[in-house]
Amino acid sequence: MELLSVKFLNELLLDKLEISVEEIQNYAKDGLKNMPQSEKNTDMYYYLMGTAYHENAAEEIRKDNQYKSIGV
Repeated sequence: MELLSVKFLNELLLDKLEISVEEIQNYAKDGLKNMPQSEKNTDMYYYLMGTAYHENAAEEIRKDNQYKSIGV
């Protein structure tokens, strides 16, 4: 229920501020493009990936990197 409340409030604020989801995604993509290499594979990187493309995309990339790091 709490998650639903947060999502509702986010949607309300975005509507009031006249900000579209596409604008947020583009902003996240710009952040990824300008992110230094040293910040790749950080929580912020995965958060921006999820925001820019899809929530599940960041999780899939994280899993791939974990498998690569353990040699799977």
